[in-house]
Amino acid sequence: MLKLEKAELWNAVATAIERRDEKKISRLLDDALLRDPYLLRGSEEQLSRFSKDTLLELVKRDCLPVSEDDLWRVVVNWAAPRAGIESDLIQLWKPEQVSRIREILLDFVHPPALRLFDISPKVFAEEVQPIEVLTEHDCIEKFRFDALTAFHSAKGMSLYDAKKTVFDEFYPACDDDSVDSRILDRVRRVPQMFESVHPHSVGASEQISVEMQPWCRSTLVLFDSRTELAEGAELSLNLDQEGQETFSSFQYSKSRKFLVVQKPKFMCLFQSGYHHHPKWGYKFLCIPMS
Repeated sequence: MLKLEKAELWNAVATAIERRDEKKISRLLDDALLRDPYLLRGSEEQLSRFSKDTLLELVKRDCLPVSEDDLWRVVVNWAAPRAGIESDLIQLWKPEQVSRIREILLDFVHPPALRLFDISPKVFAEEVQPIEVLTEHDCIEKFRFDALTAFHSAKGMSLYDAKKTVFDEFYPACDDDSVDSRILDRVRRVPQMFESVHPHSVGASEQISVEMQPWCRSTLVLFDSRTELAEGAELSLNLDQEGQETFSSFQYSKSRKFLVVQKPKFMCLFQSGYHHHPKWGYKFLCIPMS
């Protein structure tokens, strides 16, 4: 996102804040964050204008394409001046300052706000735990999750596969209100957006790798209503090694609005063909489902 576009965005958000238009704030940030997941980094000055309720509503958004570490730092940077804290070093905070920021952060650390399992072990140990804002149960659950993930990683698994193993073995999907079913309150449904250039290119082939979070068991794919491909072009979803599902431009633009892929990871292939009159192209959003 260009600096000018970023400045215009924050000006629009500031106007929406002044008018207390929460829906417009959400719409502006949702679209901007999908295009630039690092938008919140270095935006402390703009975010300082947010009221607690506005920031809390932002953090509660389930489909928020921002790393949990970034969100934690956004919240702490917002809370620090309100607690009379000037230093970035927790070791330099006075006991009364720690007490004040802990009180401010309480509403942000419980579901459905910040998601515990998505915070990295390093940030949790160095930045979250020292403030002692979490309950003993939450701390134990977080340390347990990280320890199990590290155990499987040490056996040669990738971090993704290690986390997936932990979720599958220790946090199975449940339909009731058990502890296991509520565990998904501790992860965020981070969406991913994929789109072509507009209009789409001619005589090109693009391969797209979709990888949802490790706890995900299926993927909801939502297509932009403008999606349309030229004659001879296609977007194919390779769901496994043996089968693939292919959708033509006509199926996309006229009937197909969404589909559910029963996998967390799959490949897409866009082939534009050599038609000299390209259409708008494709744009779709992938949302992880439990």
